[in-house]
Amino acid sequence: QASASELSILLKKKAFKSASPEQLIAVLKVLKEFCPSGEKACQVLVKNSGIIWQPVDLLRRRLKVLSDFEVGEEARLRLTTSICMLTVEVEKLQETLEFLKGIGLRVESINKIICKNPKTLRLSIQSSMQPTVDFLHSTGMRNEKILKLLERRPELFAMSIDDNLMVKYKFFQQLGLSAQKFSTALRSMTQYSNDTILARLNAIKEHGFSDADVLEMVRKQPNILANSSETIKNKLNYLLHQQNRPTTEVIRFPACLGYSLEDRIIPRFKFLEENNLSKPYSLSTILATKSSDFVEKCKVLDSTKIL
Repeated sequence: QASASELSILLKKKAFKSASPEQLIAVLKVLKEFCPSGEKACQVLVKNSGIIWQPVDLLRRRLKVLSDFEVGEEARLRLTTSICMLTVEVEKLQETLEFLKGIGLRVESINKIICKNPKTLRLSIQSSMQPTVDFLHSTGMRNEKILKLLERRPELFAMSIDDNLMVKYKFFQQLGLSAQKFSTALRSMTQYSNDTILARLNAIKEHGFSDADVLEMVRKQPNILANSSETIKNKLNYLLHQQNRPTTEVIRFPACLGYSLEDRIIPRFKFLEENNLSKPYSLSTILATKSSDFVEKCKVLDSTKIL
């Protein structure tokens, strides 16, 4: 049974004032069967008060499905404190978990998907999830890339193929991205429209880069387009105008646009200036070198000054 302290926590919540002690105790008893402690069971109830009005047998069946599929504690709590737990049918819950496991996702990956987007478990397999998997395969993307992409971006399952994913695919095809580079671009820019991505391409071109230059940069490092147009402009202004780096160097090392201006780019150049290091270090040496190795590469013994 629930302790007096556990019940006192719940009874302070308005949602539970109309529930009888018997209801609270019955639900808590079920939650405790699947939660690691009474405290965790109370947390579930506090975050998802609607559970109190569910039939106890139905709640137990839903939780048993999660337990049978070895859904981890964090994912289980995330799901049981989501509205999904109140609406998804037991059979649907089991079917979706079987589908995710069937396409090759490991338990750890399924846990991450639930934690990031529990609504995934409510999607239709036939009209949303399976077509998404089929589409990604049709692009030539390797299966391991698809699984990693879905783990990191489960919202892809809910996106329209014709109006969203296919449009992005054709857009990136025009940029010359391979299937594997497309997975990187999609992971970084799932939530952005093509108009937004195009604006970011133009932000690069405004600094003296040709169409061919921009395409080469994106092919090498597609996630540079995850930067906002303003961020791209600020980084290029600093590198090209304040530090007088040539555009050819940015083309060779477009990853330079992926580093933080305030936390990496400016401090590294400031370090070189303060130590009177005039040797023409490459952008990759300045930015990509680990802090622990940067001093040695720059022939500086005082490692306490490195940022």
